[in-house]
Amino acid sequence: MPVRTTHFTGTITDLGLLLGRSHRHRMDKWKATVLTTTVVLFVGGAAAGVLLGNRIGDHALIPPAVTCLALAAAIVLQYRHRGAREVLVAAVAEPA
Repeated sequence: MPVRTTHFTGTITDLGLLLGRSHRHRMDKWKATVLTTTVVLFVGGAAAGVLLGNRIGDHALIPPAVTCLALAAAIVLQYRHRGAREVLVAAVAEPA
């Protein structure tokens, strides 16, 4: 049984298990794509954080904070526009 300890090592573990099982079973391409994208964006974000941190110091946290704020605002606007019930039904109906 694999032990998934964090969002990063757990993702790497899941990706490794998926690739290992692909020799005998069909690979779930959707899951592989999501896991690979997660790892690439995590590493890219870490690299960008180091580069920005070296250049602008503590202000390097402003771009991710603005991104989170924009995403939260978009969700709130969607929630108000479509109505709470429709948003919740759509969220539950999406495949995992």
